[in-house]
Amino acid sequence: MYELRPSFAERDEYLDLLKVSYADGRIDDAEFEARSRGMLAAVTHRDALAQFEGLPTPHVLSLPP
Repeated sequence: MYELRPSFAERDEYLDLLKVSYADGRIDDAEFEARSRGMLAAVTHRDALAQFEGLPTPHVLSLPP
């Protein structure tokens, strides 16, 4: 499932979660910009999740039980 491409809505949700980490002070301006660029370049959910290394893991992709 992690190899699926995120939809535009899922990518927006990932970006919103990065914004929360920035607002919480977990990442600074430069790191937020770098992670956001990485998010926009992400091809798969795995690529998108890589942008959250060291941050709380987002739950955007619903995996089957």
